[in-house]
Amino acid sequence: MLALKTSAQTVSRFAFSADGRYLAVSGSGKKVHLWDVTAKKLRAKVLPTFKDAVNWLGFLPDGKLFAFSMMGKYATHDPATGTTDERTLSNRWWVGDLVATADRTAFYGTGWQAQKWTFDGKLRVQWSEKVPGDLVSGRGGAVLTPDGAFVAAVSNGHDKTWLHTRDTATGTVRDQRLVAASLIRHLTLLPDGRTLVFVREQVYQGSTPNALMIGPVDGLCEPIDTPTKNSVFTALALHPSGQWLAVGQFDGTVRTFDVRTWREVSAYQWSANPVVGLAFAPDGLRAAAGGADGQFVVWDVDL
Repeated sequence: MLALKTSAQTVSRFAFSADGRYLAVSGSGKKVHLWDVTAKKLRAKVLPTFKDAVNWLGFLPDGKLFAFSMMGKYATHDPATGTTDERTLSNRWWVGDLVATADRTAFYGTGWQAQKWTFDGKLRVQWSEKVPGDLVSGRGGAVLTPDGAFVAAVSNGHDKTWLHTRDTATGTVRDQRLVAASLIRHLTLLPDGRTLVFVREQVYQGSTPNALMIGPVDGLCEPIDTPTKNSVFTALALHPSGQWLAVGQFDGTVRTFDVRTWREVSAYQWSANPVVGLAFAPDGLRAAAGGADGQFVVWDVDL
């Protein structure tokens, strides 16, 4: 296991390059730290002019790092040359959660608006639609169906949470419904394209406790019966194979479950801090977990 540290920030977002060599890290701070995992050293501190936290982080097919800020600034960074190209969208409202197509040609987000952008070196707005409810937090998550036809996203309101599913071509609402009285975090779609997994987060004293939930996209979601069902869950990451789900906990533990049986297949505790970020490398051979104070770990996956 490789233990690393960035500046004093909560580490909540990771992105591995396709070959697993580079790991981009961001969180509550305004910079992205690019690590060479193979050499075990910091390669670059990227995006110094971002004035708000990074909302989406990933690598493009050409190997460049792509980052999107909460208020609409985005940038690409080339690890080979060290050059960074920063740009600002014309619609500078809060963009909320984002999900991207595998080839990074389109991005979908839900902040004050549900939106689609196409990307050909520059982001261009394709459609923008109002989201349901009185939005207080867009950090619930967004997912794309495997065929790319629909995008589903969470809108967390003051006392209600909405799940809205839209046609990716037009933004037309396919389904829009109330799913919980508590906040939803870390929305994840299993490989069958029909089953959602997410964390139901306790908001008010006396409300339903934190739980790991599962259910169909268009149906009732129920708590998953796992040996750790009374734990406080804080992060999710689906293995690229679709067979395993890594779950971070408030006590610093990372557990991995087989999504077919929900049997626990691995567990370890790396920190006393809550795990607030989790990610697998595209080849599934490495994983990363982050917490407070800039601390994070990278390890070889053995499942």
